[in-house]
Amino acid sequence: MNIMKFILVGATIIALAGCCACRKGKSNAAMTLTGVTWQADKIGSSSLTPQDDSFTLRFDADNKVSGCGACNRFFGSYRSDAEGKLTFGEMGATKMMCPDMELEDRMFDALHRTVSYSFDSRTLLLLDGAGEVVAVFSPKEE
Repeated sequence: MNIMKFILVGATIIALAGCCACRKGKSNAAMTLTGVTWQADKIGSSSLTPQDDSFTLRFDADNKVSGCGACNRFFGSYRSDAEGKLTFGEMGATKMMCPDMELEDRMFDALHRTVSYSFDSRTLLLLDGAGEVVAVFSPKEE
């Protein structure tokens, strides 16, 4: 009888460990590029404070990407794969003058330099060819 209790307790612990949402790596597997509006936390070495629709990125399932820089909206295409490769195609954007034009230019440069992505918990990391982080995004609260 004690062996049965031991087996039952052990099986329960294993089952619960497999369901634990706090398990390391679980959030990475659950995160996807699409269906989320991403808000920039950091572009290059510059940290950002979330402001409305500024510095956002949205990936659609049909390989279209759109978003907003400091005040200019942009759109274009992207390619990604299950191994974490990510590249952006040609981008179009409005051409309004914004207070943070330098930072907006750095965001567009970061997108251009991106060759892969990864997730760190709920954070999207865009990486260049050397594996360096060029931008960090978090899901935007909607």
